[in-house]
Amino acid sequence: MNINIKQISKDVWQNIYKNKFTYYSRAVFLQLALSTVGRYLIGFIFQLILTTSGQENLTKDNFIEILKTPLSVFLLIILVLLISGLIFFEFSALTLMVYYSYKNGDFSWKTNFKTAFLKWKSLSLKQLCFFLIYFILMIPLSNLGLSSMFTQKLFIPKFITGELVKTELGKYIYYAFLLLCAYINFRLIFSIPLTVINKYTFSFNMRKSLAITKRGQLKLLFLFAKFETIFFAIGLSALAVLAFIFGSLDRSGSSNLYNTIFYTVVRIVFFFFLVMSKLIIISIIVRIVITYDDFIFSIVCYDSTQLRKRKLSAAVVSLILMIVLGHAGYSLYSGALNTDVLVIGHRGYTLAGVENSLEALEGAAKAKADYVELDILLTKDNKFVVMHDYNLKRLASIDKKVQDMNFDEVVGLPIKQGEFTSRIPSFEEFVQRAKELDMKLLVELKPHGKEPDNYAELFINEMRRLGVTTEYKTMSLDLSIMEEIESKAPEIQTGYVIPLQFGNFSLSNVDFFVIEDFSFNDSLVIQAQSEGKEVFVWTINDPDLISKYLYKSIAAIISDRPDIIEREKQYEEKDNSYFDKLYRLIYSGF
Repeated sequence: MNINIKQISKDVWQNIYKNKFTYYSRAVFLQLALSTVGRYLIGFIFQLILTTSGQENLTKDNFIEILKTPLSVFLLIILVLLISGLIFFEFSALTLMVYYSYKNGDFSWKTNFKTAFLKWKSLSLKQLCFFLIYFILMIPLSNLGLSSMFTQKLFIPKFITGELVKTELGKYIYYAFLLLCAYINFRLIFSIPLTVINKYTFSFNMRKSLAITKRGQLKLLFLFAKFETIFFAIGLSALAVLAFIFGSLDRSGSSNLYNTIFYTVVRIVFFFFLVMSKLIIISIIVRIVITYDDFIFSIVCYDSTQLRKRKLSAAVVSLILMIVLGHAGYSLYSGALNTDVLVIGHRGYTLAGVENSLEALEGAAKAKADYVELDILLTKDNKFVVMHDYNLKRLASIDKKVQDMNFDEVVGLPIKQGEFTSRIPSFEEFVQRAKELDMKLLVELKPHGKEPDNYAELFINEMRRLGVTTEYKTMSLDLSIMEEIESKAPEIQTGYVIPLQFGNFSLSNVDFFVIEDFSFNDSLVIQAQSEGKEVFVWTINDPDLISKYLYKSIAAIISDRPDIIEREKQYEEKDNSYFDKLYRLIYSGF
């Protein structure tokens, strides 16, 4: 593929400039309409899946139960096909809009969306499955390249990636996987536009995309990077001007009114540049496709009457966007900082020592954590030791399982993590040191499946013997164990750890739920609080996410970095400049 960077750059900029009002109004309207209607349909079908299978929610534990119901399986297939179809329709409408502008064709709303719908409708089940594969490959890189609004919030849960990158081999596997996904996405980037423009199947156009990107890959990457960099610089300059204006109007930075307006305007600007960035990539692709297929290229021009209509449409869409985002801004800045949220050090403080070690416990105390989360396992002779992994290979370099070893064989074993060394402590030893440090503990029970029938009683007796039943909290991935502890020892606060959660919490006899960031939404907190229960979120390490959760009515944040949470608390309690606010909004990605 011979890419004339200079000519294509000129053509794309001219096209974007001449059609900016049309592109903006239609693209934004499309995003808002699809996000509203699409998400309603997705939510409706998902609820039908739960209802038909007799489940209140979807978790890792009941997924098999849902698959046992034929109707639920059928609806699940419909749901997946619907999502992939909506994504295809989104890209079809955007691609056709750009293509018509280049070809000087009919540029009406009716033609644009009717054609996109017919293209979507014409996809066979087989071709939709091919697109589904492409859609799945988009998820790990949801914010790169041709991202859809339906994939931007999808990502690989951190409880998977977090554990994977704890080892050197895991890091290599994970990053190699991301690079592979990026490469495949790049090689298939022409697939959707080609399918929309020509009469061939999606699978055929996947092969054609591979052919187009076989050569000239660096030029194409440079072209994408060039436009994105320029567009980013323009957007950043516009946001900086906004920060300066609002800083002049509200020097203290403490006005809720100005904060709300600032947040709304910044979101609108950010959304505009996000949409236009997507359109720029599509414009580059369509321009290359036209050249590659030897079509006649021309730039469309509009008369003043048409231009006024485009401006009016853009103004109306902007007003709608301002109302939608203004509500979000009001919700954010009308909320109060949650100063009561507990800070829980995940396995202690791993920047001070090996996870679950006494040194990590001491480090968490210095970092001013309220609690330290630790993992305990039962040995062969029914005693508790502090260890996360069932197998000792990762930390102790011994290929043995804790469940197959006696207490005296495990306690004291040397462990190593990064530059730190330590030894495996017993649960009693860990508790005694925590008492000396005046540090409370969140104990996670990790049953391995070979525990005795009185496993819960063994733990209760140990907690009572150590005198910490009312001071400490406990949690587990095994709900049945938590409910048994709750019934036999109600003085112990119990929690259910849920790595993957869709839908409402099921009725559970526990005191709190522990969910991963991937599964969090405000409705879950509302439901839990209505039932007199609390919500903990784990494992939150990024400053932007920490800042987000400090404004949520959750009970605790579990983090590897309790020091960052303390720092963020202090920052949020201050009245910061609008440039600070802007930096944090950009850093967090809103």
